[in-house]
Amino acid sequence: MPKFYRWVLIATIALPLLAACGKQQDQAQGPGAGQMPPPPVTVATPLVKDIIEWDDFSGRFEAVDKVDVRARVGGYLKSTHFKEGDFVKKGDLLFTIDQRPYQAALRQAEAAVANTQARLEFTTSEVGRAKNLRERGNVPERILEQRIQEQRQAAADLSSAKGALDQAKLNMEFSEVRAPIGGRISSNFVTEGNLITGGTADSTLLTTIVSLSPIHFVFDIDEQAYIKYSRLARIGDRPSGRDNANPVFVSLADEANFRHRGRMDFVDNRIDNNTGTMRGRAIFDNEDKFLTPGQFGRIRVLGSGKYQAVLIPDSAIATDQSRKLVLTVGENNIVKSVPVTPGPLVDGLRIIRQGLTGSEKIVINGLQRAQDGAPVTPEPGEIKATANDIQPELLEMIQTTEPTVTPDKLSPEDVSYATHNEDLMKPSAPPRDNAAPTVKPTPIAGDEQVKSPAPEALPGAKPNPNPKMPREAKVPPKLSKTTETWTPAVPADEVVATPPAAEVPITPPVAPSPETPAPVDSSHGNKPMSAVAPETPAAAPVAPVTVTEPAPAAPVATPDAGYITGGEAPSGALPSTAEPNVIPAEPRVERPPTLAPDQDQPADIPARPAR
Repeated sequence: MPKFYRWVLIATIALPLLAACGKQQDQAQGPGAGQMPPPPVTVATPLVKDIIEWDDFSGRFEAVDKVDVRARVGGYLKSTHFKEGDFVKKGDLLFTIDQRPYQAALRQAEAAVANTQARLEFTTSEVGRAKNLRERGNVPERILEQRIQEQRQAAADLSSAKGALDQAKLNMEFSEVRAPIGGRISSNFVTEGNLITGGTADSTLLTTIVSLSPIHFVFDIDEQAYIKYSRLARIGDRPSGRDNANPVFVSLADEANFRHRGRMDFVDNRIDNNTGTMRGRAIFDNEDKFLTPGQFGRIRVLGSGKYQAVLIPDSAIATDQSRKLVLTVGENNIVKSVPVTPGPLVDGLRIIRQGLTGSEKIVINGLQRAQDGAPVTPEPGEIKATANDIQPELLEMIQTTEPTVTPDKLSPEDVSYATHNEDLMKPSAPPRDNAAPTVKPTPIAGDEQVKSPAPEALPGAKPNPNPKMPREAKVPPKLSKTTETWTPAVPADEVVATPPAAEVPITPPVAPSPETPAPVDSSHGNKPMSAVAPETPAAAPVAPVTVTEPAPAAPVATPDAGYITGGEAPSGALPSTAEPNVIPAEPRVERPPTLAPDQDQPADIPARPAR
């Protein structure tokens, strides 16, 4: 046997055997042996609890008291009595100015006082002697008055001398510069031996002192935040920081948590024209003197009232371009993506303002393995908030306040900020029912016709293709269904009562049959009668028609409903909602039949009259 045929025979026998072995192996492994199981993910229910939102702003610490130490008298600086950068108490001696000139001035003042005192005593005795002599008539009256005048002058000189003495004592006292407040003192700006000036605003600056306990924190908020806080105070959701000592917290540049607690102390009376911000101020006890004036920090103030929020970790939020998504696991462990609107962080978790109710199961771990619409293997997990010993205390301390205005004076923008005050969401008064239109009896002449407005003045009207041939405007009538026919409806605010009149018969249009040619009118250029616009019959006294269904307040009619062709309602007519009233019927205008393809006269333009 040739070698080639031998290999063909072997392959023919081996292939069925290999196929049978593979089939038995597949049956042994089972039907689902080749499929991968759904990927595992960790799921949990969002955390729902009462929270308070916080807003962060940047600012700096400022001293409650700050003093520029200047001398009140001039002279040479003799000595310094403090350690630079140390804490000083009120009244501590800081500087000493050369006192010798002031000591000499003090002694001169004391001598002047003694001199005037002696002269006052002498003049007083002179007055006494002059009075005795005057009683016996030994001296004239002028001598007595002169002695009294000298006594009064001596008394005035003594008072002036005492004032000079007090000034000399003050200058002597001012030669010793003492601390006006307690706090931390700065460096010595002027060394000993320098000549300094004092007593004016331009006096030599010697040093500065700032108080540390308590300490202020000054910050600026933008106008939008200020408006939000004002509206929350109006509806009673958030206490106003202007009238209440709301709690605040500050973190320093190297701190991750807001651990320094204080309270609101002041809100400015206007928004800065240059920056568009409002200045706010908080106060901190700072008993350990750790906080320093000029230090940078971030303050956290109340951003809302207390309300119940849905919280999830940031790792459970996926981003799809500009959208934020959360993967939920529903029935049969199928993943579904839900768009959400995230808010700020509270206790390490992200607030979800819209998209979740708190009862869903969301994927918190393994988002890369989950796909929208695909099954997963859920593994139970738990969402925990970061430990915060301040939040529970604040929830008990911060309560809703009474609105500053009554609910009927709240604007829609005020109510949009309401988070839990359900009374504000209720309307202040029930909506009024639509009052029935007032029927005004207006006499209408039987021969009077209502002129239609120009077609170009109607909304959605097309321009006239031939300005030389004015055409009748196709006014979309407001229709209401009657017992017999469809008649134009009168607006609810213009319903009038008219005297009874005869009813105008309606002749339905007759379209020409294809077999029978249309009659020809020689007076209109030998055109078919169907192309000639029918003459409008003269207005006749109209009869009242009873409306069984009221007319709508704002009826809608299509532009094609410009003609009434019979007793059926045209498309686009809406049922009426006005009360039944008596309205006049108007003359009907028949729709001209559509022209044949060989006719050049448009159907919506009346035929030109014969000349």
